[in-house]
Amino acid sequence: MNRSYPSSWAIVKQDLYSILFACVAVVLPLALLVFQLPSFIIFKLAVSKYAMTGVPIPEYSTPPLVYYLMGIAFLAFIGLIIRIGIVKKLTRGGVSIEGTVKDIYMGTSLGRSSPCVMEYGYMYEGKQYKKHCIYKGGISKGQKITVLLNAQRPRQAIVEELFRN
Repeated sequence: MNRSYPSSWAIVKQDLYSILFACVAVVLPLALLVFQLPSFIIFKLAVSKYAMTGVPIPEYSTPPLVYYLMGIAFLAFIGLIIRIGIVKKLTRGGVSIEGTVKDIYMGTSLGRSSPCVMEYGYMYEGKQYKKHCIYKGGISKGQKITVLLNAQRPRQAIVEELFRN
C-alpha cells in the first residue's frame, strides 16, 4: 500500500464533511466580524464625541451570542483538522475493496443541471454499506470503484479515485 497523501486543500475541495467544517470555521467568524465591527466602531466614535462633555460613558460589551458562535467556529475548525487526518489515514493505509456507483444526483446551477453527489455502495465482511460523496466527474453510474475503508470502522470510507493526485 504505497499510496501518497492528497493535499489538505484537495481534501477540503473534494470531501463533503471537510467542506461543511471549513464553511462553518471560516464563514461564521467573517460574518461575526462584518456584523460586530461596525457597531464597535460606531460605539467608539460616539464615546470619543461625548468624552469631552463630561457625560458618563457606558462600557462596550460583546453580546454573549458572539462567544457561542466563535466556539462553534472553533469546534468546526477542530472537526476539519480531524477529518483531514482521517482521509489522509485512509489514503495511506485503508483497506482497499471494490465498490459500485449506485447513483449520481444532479443539482441545478444557474438553470442548468450539474452533477453534485454520488451514492456508492460496498460490501465488507458480509455487510452491505451505502455512502455519499461529492461527485467530481469521470465516474458513471454502475461503474466499479476502489473504496478505501477503516477495517475497525467500515462505515469510515472514501472513494480512492476522487483523491488521487
